[in-house]
Amino acid sequence: MMKSKMELPVDAKLGMPPVSSRRRPTATESCFWLLAIILLCRLGWYSKIRYAVEYGVGYSQVTMDSEPHDCDWLAPPIGSKGCHYEMRKRTVRTALDASGKSIISYDDGATWQLNGASGPTKTEVFLSWQKFVGDE
Repeated sequence: MMKSKMELPVDAKLGMPPVSSRRRPTATESCFWLLAIILLCRLGWYSKIRYAVEYGVGYSQVTMDSEPHDCDWLAPPIGSKGCHYEMRKRTVRTALDASGKSIISYDDGATWQLNGASGPTKTEVFLSWQKFVGDE
C-alpha cells in the first residue's frame, strides 16, 4: 500500500486553517459584536417591516413616529431624567360583513361598526411613543 505524500488536517481539507492556528477574538472584539447584534435586534423589533408582516399589511400602510430621545441618559443634561418611552400601537382594521358592507374596527378587531363613506378602506397600523415619568 502506498501512502499519500502528506495527510492534511481535516480543517485544511475544508479550506480552513487547522483549529489550533486560528486566532481567538479579543474581549473587545467580542463585546463589539455582542453590542452590534443587540442594536440590530432592537432596530428590527421596532421597525415598520416587522409590523407590516405581523398585521399582513403593506409597508406604506404602517405609520411610525420617530423615537424621541429626550429621556436618553446621554441627552443634555447628561444623567438620568426619570422617564422613558414605550411603543404604543393602534390598528384600524377593515373588512366586509356577511351582507358585503364595509365594516371597521379601531380596537384591533374586538368590536366592529359600519364604515362610513369617509372611513379608511385599508387596514392601517399607527405606531407612536408614550412617555412615562417616575421611578425607573
